[in-house]
Amino acid sequence: MKGISYITDKKNHKTALVIDLKTIEQHDEKVHEFIDVLIAVSRKNDEAVSWETAKKHLRKKVSYELLGSHSNLKTRQSSLLNF
Repeated sequence: MKGISYITDKKNHKTALVIDLKTIEQHDEKVHEFIDVLIAVSRKNDEAVSWETAKKHLRKKVSYELLGSHSNLKTRQSSLLNF
């Protein structure tokens, strides 16, 4: 795609991506799709996780983000429950 360049190291391995701002403005959806594909390709060798395990991790993350650190846990729990 025009307006997208790679930066390579001495061994010609791609190390960074540069996207012209004008390209983003003109082809916003295509650029985001391109980035999504790059992310998917970069993760192709990642270990697979079951849907049940993924849901457990997401629930923990959401709970932690809603309640915050353990030091404020009781205060935040009570304030969330009393809204």
